[in-house]
Amino acid sequence: LGNYSSEGESIVALMSSNMIKDKKLLFTTKLGMIKLVDGSEFETNRKTMAATKLGKDDELVSVKITRVSEREAVPDDFESLDYEQMEFGQMDNMVDVPVETELRYTREILVIQTEEGIFLRFPIKEVPEMKKSTLGVKGIKLNANDYVSNVYLLDVGDNEVVEYKGKQVDLRKLKIGKRGTKGVKVRR
Repeated sequence: LGNYSSEGESIVALMSSNMIKDKKLLFTTKLGMIKLVDGSEFETNRKTMAATKLGKDDELVSVKITRVSEREAVPDDFESLDYEQMEFGQMDNMVDVPVETELRYTREILVIQTEEGIFLRFPIKEVPEMKKSTLGVKGIKLNANDYVSNVYLLDVGDNEVVEYKGKQVDLRKLKIGKRGTKGVKVRR
């Protein structure tokens, strides 16, 4: 039994908890909002949960597992400490230095395609990591009545070619743009 009505809902992605453990998920909506979400946010004992927050008249188009991960960033202060010169007991008075985590990005490229044939290609490092309860940021600037139809993740060496209205589009040859901009129109 769920605590919400699933009427009008559809499955966009289905993943096991082992698949998303220690991974970042890329969420993309119909109105062009995107965000990276840590897979650990979906570890729960509850039967149902909201995977993302959506704006008015928006819907989820894609959820992809990325190769973005976290690594520990240890401060350089440890190198300046001379442990052999310290007197016994001095270690007890030391404060623990917090270990921060920082995102380690791969060379993945994100391509967003709209229904009207606009393609925007940019590095995934331009997409911020956010909590699942946020809307995200603008991934692509859309024309009136246009919407996101497909999302592609390309890594080094990937040569993906898609078809748009009978024309072959090589995603690697698209001009690199910036997140939140218009993109390139593919002519028929």
